[in-house]
Amino acid sequence: MNDITMNDLIGLLPYAPIIAVVITVLTVMIAITFKRSHMVTGTITVAGLNIGLFTLSGR
Repeated sequence: MNDITMNDLIGLLPYAPIIAVVITVLTVMIAITFKRSHMVTGTITVAGLNIGLFTLSGR
C-alpha cells in the first residue's frame, strides 16, 4: 500500500502557488452557481490570488 509520507508532501511545495490558484478558480466557479454577484466573485478571486502570492514567498 502506498502511504503518503512527509517527504511526498514537501515535494509538492513548489507547486503550492499553482494549487492555490486552481482551488481559487474552482471555488469561484462553484460560488457563481450559487450566487451571481460581482462582489462575491471578486472577493474570492482577490483572496485566492493573494494566497497564491503569499505561497511564493514560502511563509
